[in-house]
This record gives sequence, structure tokens and C-alpha cells, in this order.
Amino acid sequence: MATFYAGLLSRLRGREVLLPLLLFSLVVPVVLASVRATAGVAEGLPLGEVAPWWQLLLVFDLVYVTASALLFPLVMEG
Repeated sequence: MATFYAGLLSRLRGREVLLPLLLFSLVVPVVLASVRATAGVAEGLPLGEVAPWWQLLLVFDLVYVTASALLFPLVMEG
């Protein structure tokens, strides 16, 4: 994810400021879902209660892997 956005912003003047802003907005949901899912498993909650957090992580992963794979050639062309 970071590599994709770094390539996307490589030709912009304010990339040093934009990259952390973009990454922060994308990493927060992943970290939140990971913490909630791990805490639920560590507390011994039933998997049915923790499953929505794992599903969110799976959907997030699928969306960004697919989008990055499809858009990477366009980003690298410039």
C-alpha cells in the first residue's frame, strides 16, 4: 500500500507531506480492526463475535490488492 502511494506521489512537489496523510487515513482502519480482532481472540470471545473484524480485514485486503494490481502500470507510466 505504501509503495503504491509512493509511486503515485513520486512526481508531485508536496509528496513529503501528502504521503503520510494518505497512509494514515488508510492504516487506521487496519490497525483498529487488527487490535479489536486480536483482543477478542485473546479474551476468549466466540469467533462469531470476532468474525466481523476479520471480515473487514479480508475485504480491505482484497480491495487494495486488486486496486493496486490494476492501477500499478498506470501509476508507473506517469
